[in-house]
Amino acid sequence: MRKKKLKLRKLLSILSSNKFYIVGILVCLQLSSCSYLKNKLPVQKEKKKKPPKILFEKEEKYQRDDIESHLTAFKKFYLNDSDVKFVKLYESEKRYLQEIVKNIINNNELFFGSKEHAEIIIVNDNRPFFFSLPGRKIFLSLKLFKKYIKNEHILSSIISYELVRSEKGIYKKNIIAPTGVMNTERMLTLLRIDLESRVKVHKWAFYLMKRAGYDSSIYLNWIQIQNRNSVDFKLFYGDTSIISREEALFKGFLIRNNKDSFYEKSKIKSSKNFFRLVNRINRVRYET
Repeated sequence: MRKKKLKLRKLLSILSSNKFYIVGILVCLQLSSCSYLKNKLPVQKEKKKKPPKILFEKEEKYQRDDIESHLTAFKKFYLNDSDVKFVKLYESEKRYLQEIVKNIINNNELFFGSKEHAEIIIVNDNRPFFFSLPGRKIFLSLKLFKKYIKNEHILSSIISYELVRSEKGIYKKNIIAPTGVMNTERMLTLLRIDLESRVKVHKWAFYLMKRAGYDSSIYLNWIQIQNRNSVDFKLFYGDTSIISREEALFKGFLIRNNKDSFYEKSKIKSSKNFFRLVNRINRVRYET
């Protein structure tokens, strides 16, 4: 009994002498347990409110509708301009041009929203140019026909290009004073688009005419013709240095995406109706 009491006294004396040490250990254990629980317990993050979605598609549609309404007014001014002359086409010639449009549209139904016909108008002008307005209104100059449209494939290349622009509404927004006058120079200036947009249209047009059965290798040839005759196309392009870059970018596109099929030439030759149209157009005299 006495031995047990001595042991108990000895233990109490040890504890009393090291009480600060023991308290420190207990504090450390408590802190470590708290940090452990903090790391293990899931932390609830504050949910950030998402900003409201901006409906760019609707805004773009409104802008496109606004541009198209302005261009429709431009067409009226252009057709009524006293300085602009037009070549009157025979009904057979109109039907032939509509056949080309119909062939392109029918073979690319997923691209076009409707099978509506296009109106092709020849401008009596001794400068080569072409352009389109919304509603599939395509304008080709008399000089373009006489000097550059040598086969049906080049004609289909030009029509395909302008059908893409008209169908997709690829036009630049311009703010101009409504003077009621719209000559060819002003119209071409307003309808110019940037290089990136031009190459984009070329890609679409290339596939459209390829699916329609025309010789798609002629499409690059048509761009090269414009590049070699850049002086003639100065009014059309404005900055003729863009043509060489345009050709290079389109070549790159063909190399990347059409290595095997690019040189496959179509067996379709220019029709008799094409030569009838060209021969008759060549006899028309310039009025401007």
